[in-house]
Amino acid sequence: MTFSEMRRMYDKFHAFDNYITVESAKTLGIIPEGWHSYFPDRCKCGSENIVTMSLSSIMCTDPRCPCKQALGLSELFSRFGCVGVGEATCQELYSLVHNLNDIEISKGRAPILSSNSYIEIIGINTDILPISYRMSAKFDVLVQNISSILESSYTFPDLVSRLGLPEIGTSAFKLLADINSFDELIQTINSEGGISAFCDNRHCYDAMKKFYLNISLEDIGVAVCLFGQTIRKAGKIVEEICITGSCYVSGSRMTKKTFIDLCNRHGFARPIAELIAPAIDTDAIYGVETVKMLNKNYNVDLEEVEQSGKNILESLSGNISSVRISVIEVQMSSAKMSVPYIVADVPSSSSKYLAGLSRGVEIDSDGIKRKVLITSDEYLRTIDSRVSNWEREVTENCRSLIEKMKYQSSNLMILKNLRNLENQESLENQESPENQEITNQMKQF
Repeated sequence: MTFSEMRRMYDKFHAFDNYITVESAKTLGIIPEGWHSYFPDRCKCGSENIVTMSLSSIMCTDPRCPCKQALGLSELFSRFGCVGVGEATCQELYSLVHNLNDIEISKGRAPILSSNSYIEIIGINTDILPISYRMSAKFDVLVQNISSILESSYTFPDLVSRLGLPEIGTSAFKLLADINSFDELIQTINSEGGISAFCDNRHCYDAMKKFYLNISLEDIGVAVCLFGQTIRKAGKIVEEICITGSCYVSGSRMTKKTFIDLCNRHGFARPIAELIAPAIDTDAIYGVETVKMLNKNYNVDLEEVEQSGKNILESLSGNISSVRISVIEVQMSSAKMSVPYIVADVPSSSSKYLAGLSRGVEIDSDGIKRKVLITSDEYLRTIDSRVSNWEREVTENCRSLIEKMKYQSSNLMILKNLRNLENQESLENQESPENQEITNQMKQF
């Protein structure tokens, strides 16, 4: 791929205005003659190489360059915290899979890969790999890491941040805040007028980030297909914490990443059906509006038909898995002076630990005192307590809403009867002052 082809096909954001081909840079004397051997005109893939005018960066023009793809795969494993799957392993695996894919195509058979994304490789059937590779120790490590990745749970922004996409990384949390799926992302981009407007609306004006978000949509789509049900909605509360040193939960040592995962498991409330059930009177009849209210406020996905309380409970029990809610989403941060908690199980002289000591006890916006420096077990207890409080609030709010719906339904029925009476009496021209007063009062509802 040439530089002009890349710009014509992909660079509508002017991300590469400060770049020039290596060949042109040599001709213009930007690259001194003595340095020519250090700046190859073309990548190993055959595409043109380009450099910035300051010579601070050199890259291949092909966004899908095999070298870039292999590096992206390596970065993916790194961001998921995998050990033992380095750059060399990923280069070998990427080349191996693509060679097998080319062989299948040359023989007129269905390709192994259905996309141009390196991410698809973590979802392939490993039985296609040569037996010599599958018998190696590095294969066992690879399989273990892939299983760990695919079995864990992630929010959509968290997943995207770990995919090894150029220029995206942690920017995904800013760009994809409040977006919970790939379909929602595409719909939002389209509704806002394209990639550029989408990024601008989220205060991201970097042309290079826009370029790579556009390029990476295919990768994100592939990742979503692979991860499936492991993608979850972000918590109602997103809380960043600092961690210094190893974590010891109930005396058992664990890594920071493992502790964060444990925190997020604790951050889930009980199934929403269990929380709503106590608010439902099994002897009452609930109409369409009440069912709509439950659907809207609690995302319970009930059929909008008139049904008894018993049937509502039965419908709820069938929707438990789809309506379990993450109340608290915990993320790790290094902002030791602004996070609400600094977790430390062992005293140390680290800057985070000392910051926690100096901050001491702080007061939340709701007036509650909070100790900043706490242990892993203490922090888990704060999560459990807040989740329990949220569950109680849901039950009470649901009870109040149902009572409100009953009250409104009753008043509407009275109003309907009064209006029927009013129509009848108007025909007879015999409406009494007493009925007129009642009718006027009910019209206010």
